[in-house]
Amino acid sequence: MSFIRLMHRQWLTILTVVFFVIIISSGIILHESKAHSVQDLPVIGKAYNFSLINSHGHRVTLSDSAGKVRLIAFIYTRCTTVCPIVTSQMVQLQSSLANQGMFRNHVELISITIDPSYDTESVLQRYQKEFRIPSSGWELLTGQRSSIDQTLKQYGIYAVKVSSTQYVHSVAEFLIDGKGNIRKIYGMDLLASGVEKDIDHLVY
Repeated sequence: MSFIRLMHRQWLTILTVVFFVIIISSGIILHESKAHSVQDLPVIGKAYNFSLINSHGHRVTLSDSAGKVRLIAFIYTRCTTVCPIVTSQMVQLQSSLANQGMFRNHVELISITIDPSYDTESVLQRYQKEFRIPSSGWELLTGQRSSIDQTLKQYGIYAVKVSSTQYVHSVAEFLIDGKGNIRKIYGMDLLASGVEKDIDHLVY
């Protein structure tokens, strides 16, 4: 066997080994990436299956959207501090998810009022128009005071009325998977908390 042929075979052997190392390494990296995402989003608990009324007067339960990823926020329309910020961030999130084809198909947004005596169906409709919230795929919910209070209690949200129009309340958004498990809880800085990446992990 000539020296050139010997070197050629050795190079083929080396390239073959390198190729398989790359394939195996890629598989390990992908596996670790998926495992890492699961660890980042552990099951915190079971989400409460509320039964409330949307801005169109229809009864809505959490189980209605089973199989989809849900993001639930607690707001009220007369809020002048954190609620407009949270809703604006959710509008940006909704737009991004829609561009990726995930909104409605795989993901739904839910905003539940803590002030049902004022936030009637017609008030929620005005709020939708103000923030340009789509009429489907994003539910704005109200209901009887007792139903709202039960929902707040189940999600650990406190809300104390401090004037005729204002509340002091918790700021928390709950990421819920298709099986109804709470996977992550965010604060006011929703977008900076990586919510879109977390949703992507749960969808895919």
